[in-house]
Amino acid sequence: MTANAHRTIDAALDDAPVFYPTAEEFSDPMVYLSSIEPKVRRYGICKIVPPPGCAPAFNEDAWGRDTERFDTKQQHIDALKEGRTFKFGKEYTKAEYTTAAIEFDKQFSSLAGAGSEAMERRFWDVVETQSEKIAVDYGNDLDVNVFGSMFAATSDGLRHPWDLGHLFAHPLNLLRVIEHEIAGVTKPWLYLGMRFATFCWHVEDHFLCSLNYLHRGASKTWYGIPGVDAEAFENCARATVPHLFKDAPDILHQIITMVPPGVLVQHGIKVSRLVQNEGEFVVTFPRAYHAGFSHGFNVAEAVNFGHIGWLNFGQKAVDVYSKGAFKRNAVFAHQRLIVDASESFARAYDIARASLQSKSIGALTSALRKEMERMLSDEQYFRASLVRRGLQLKEVKPHADNDDVCCVRCKAIPFLSVVRCRCLPTAVRCLSHAMDACSCEPEHRCLEIRASVHQLSNIILRLSHASARGANHQGTRETATTPLSRTPAHGKDAESIKSEHAPLGTPWTDEELMQLVKGIKIHNINLKSQRESRAIMVISIAAMIPTRTQTQVQSKLKKFEGQVRRMTAERRAQLGIEFTPNHADPRVLESKRAWEKRAVNTGAGEVKRQKTQGATGAWTDEEMKTLVKARMDHGKNWARIAAELQTRTLEQVARKCNNLRRDLIAMDPARRPSYVMPHLEEYFVALERRDRHE
Repeated sequence: MTANAHRTIDAALDDAPVFYPTAEEFSDPMVYLSSIEPKVRRYGICKIVPPPGCAPAFNEDAWGRDTERFDTKQQHIDALKEGRTFKFGKEYTKAEYTTAAIEFDKQFSSLAGAGSEAMERRFWDVVETQSEKIAVDYGNDLDVNVFGSMFAATSDGLRHPWDLGHLFAHPLNLLRVIEHEIAGVTKPWLYLGMRFATFCWHVEDHFLCSLNYLHRGASKTWYGIPGVDAEAFENCARATVPHLFKDAPDILHQIITMVPPGVLVQHGIKVSRLVQNEGEFVVTFPRAYHAGFSHGFNVAEAVNFGHIGWLNFGQKAVDVYSKGAFKRNAVFAHQRLIVDASESFARAYDIARASLQSKSIGALTSALRKEMERMLSDEQYFRASLVRRGLQLKEVKPHADNDDVCCVRCKAIPFLSVVRCRCLPTAVRCLSHAMDACSCEPEHRCLEIRASVHQLSNIILRLSHASARGANHQGTRETATTPLSRTPAHGKDAESIKSEHAPLGTPWTDEELMQLVKGIKIHNINLKSQRESRAIMVISIAAMIPTRTQTQVQSKLKKFEGQVRRMTAERRAQLGIEFTPNHADPRVLESKRAWEKRAVNTGAGEVKRQKTQGATGAWTDEEMKTLVKARMDHGKNWARIAAELQTRTLEQVARKCNNLRRDLIAMDPARRPSYVMPHLEEYFVALERRDRHE
């Protein structure tokens, strides 16, 4: 390897893809952007050249309004590798900045008329070797509400489809459900650059995509790293300039560091390059680090967007913000965006009548449904776990207070549920950090639920209808199921789904009763348990029975114990009630005396009598190891499990199996049987699936 192998100008950089859409393809930006992503994924960035005559016009009126002054950032190009915080440069009006940029160009007469390669060579020579001292003023992040958007209206007075200020409202842009304006994210920013003005390596907030349009002026050179190499880039940056990360762990978020692409390539990181000219768009895709510099005076505008390909990255960004080496505040509540977008799409079956959009709606609603299912699963697990630990339960209306308050521990913005405590009533914690940040006892902490399990499940059900409708638009038929494996009737709208609840007083069907019994078994909560636990069970079971409201489920549970007592054995078997009820709960086993007398048919023969004496005291680790394996092998055949254990009575085995989830969760993770580690919840999911098909 030569001494100059690490120099950027000599490095083997890939050419980022360039697209030339037809007029028809260019007519819908979100559909087109989604369609090209698979081809761009391995590069991270790409360029789009509008069809002839289709480029947005420049807003001369907005440019001519030149009364407002703006701050700039002073950049020392020879010090970009050092990660220095940019100081404020001079203040300018747009006209003053234009004049200053043109005058600055005159200092580089040797570059007059030079191509992009010569410009790039000079730039990296200054950055990498500090061959000369160069300072520039960069007018970045200018509010279009103040300085005006440079997108002009079309000849018929309408907004251009690729007007970045209009992109926010596109039906397939997930960010459109954010109610408040976020500068640079939902509202474009304006950028005024001069020669060598630099945007250093960074990734967009929440790993979103970005769309940048060069309105007029000199070209820009861009560098991109695909999202799959984002962590490799971060590790390389830390290794290259460790002293910068030691002093400022969040230095990459400050957008002040320019690691030369040549160094990155030397470390095996894929870097692509493109040159953006006037009238061209550059797109960055999820978690793609990008950087670049201007060749001279130019005017650009940029905004973020969220499409179907971003969904898998959104939660990852929240996790990185909250669990990474350093904490940073989220810009918006990711959970709220997913819920609001899901509700919006669930209502809007006919959102995409046009042929281009109709090909996207089914895929987007299906992707949202998967995100909702994941969120619902997490919520059910954490809520039940916290209630068992003694937290008080409180249901509140969504948006009843400030929903965009960050968790005091991890800086994420929880939305579906938050935890408050007595000593810090205004502070919130996400469910992952419910017990952190203070010493309050569990009973002095309150779990506030803003969206019930029933509400979330209903959204998922309606998304299933919407995704099926979207599939029908494409001439295909998608099998859309909810997490409860209920197949919705295609074609029903939101209002008809709401009306599916049975009127009060309507007798319960066998199917509804079987779902009720199944829900009681799944949640393993005594009917006479504390109020908070029963409330969790009610909202969860109601989600399993779309034809019944929470009130109807709660009323039925109060009467169900007595009704089960009066049922015949055949009727109980028909409904899936496997054990004779006692004074407390229709799910629990018969009394010890009854079990000691009972002969159990194991399928291989009849066990005449089980041991009446077993070990006493806490279960040993070895017993737990045998139990969890036998429970999966033999299902609910307590006799076989007891025979395999040989140290416990039939009744002890049955009781332990009924409380297995609770006991394993409470157990020290280091002592849990290896059979259920490291994915405890996957064991219970598999167990439930086995019991269902037993």
